[in-house]
Amino acid sequence: MVVFAPYSNFWPPSGKPRPYVGVFDQCTFVTDNAYLHSDRFSSFIEMTGVDGVNIAGTTFTNTQTIDGTTAKDWGYGIEANDAGFYVKPASLSATAAHSTFSGLGCGIYALKLSTNRPYVAMQCDFNECFTGIRNSRVSGSTIILNNFNIGKAPKMLTPTQKLEGVIFEQDITGFTCEENHFTAVSGPSGVQTVGTV
Repeated sequence: MVVFAPYSNFWPPSGKPRPYVGVFDQCTFVTDNAYLHSDRFSSFIEMTGVDGVNIAGTTFTNTQTIDGTTAKDWGYGIEANDAGFYVKPASLSATAAHSTFSGLGCGIYALKLSTNRPYVAMQCDFNECFTGIRNSRVSGSTIILNNFNIGKAPKMLTPTQKLEGVIFEQDITGFTCEENHFTAVSGPSGVQTVGTV
């Protein structure tokens, strides 16, 4: 797990914070049954109170065998609290490696606690996640050109499991959600698939 603690970048000393300069480029995050920690896996990247983290062409995969009762038990690819970030392909060409989220409770979970910091999710693939992107109170974010393959999850939690591509919840004053592809893939019977909520 990578943790970004609250931080403001004031260099050069202009008196105004600048975007964070951290970059993950074509990295692979995997958790499987060889996971060594006694605490449950919660997320690959957790960030709080930062802005401008770049994540490009990076893979987030959970293949653990989990006996969970909620989607949260499968963890998050990116968990952002009051944090702005960019998730995009390795380059902006049509053939560049996309950032990919697989086997997770939620690929990207963005939450505004006190400070609104929008994020960008562009040209990402979400496969076998309970939810692709969950946006809670974050206004002004951009979700474009992503592929949401909905219908399979690591485990059926209830006989009428609902799997979602994108969820917008609570007070949001605006967002951009365009040119995404929501595909219903065959999965267990009883699964309900929803593109956006």
